[in-house]
Amino acid sequence: MPKGPSATWGVLRIVKDANSNIVLWPDGKPLKEKINMVDARLPNGDPQSLYFPDGHERAGWFKVTSWIVVVAG
Repeated sequence: MPKGPSATWGVLRIVKDANSNIVLWPDGKPLKEKINMVDARLPNGDPQSLYFPDGHERAGWFKVTSWIVVVAG
């Protein structure tokens, strides 16, 4: 995980077409896309977003773990 907020950090997955075939670049390597992780859950069951919300100056960026812990209390 990054030490600071990151616009580029994420989970990479291989892109598949409508028939579940892997999409390839012209050089034959699989095309990959970055996806966001699902929200975490606090001990009381409330959701905890791992990314800054829309409207924030860093909307869509991954939060660092220490920020998530501070927000959660």
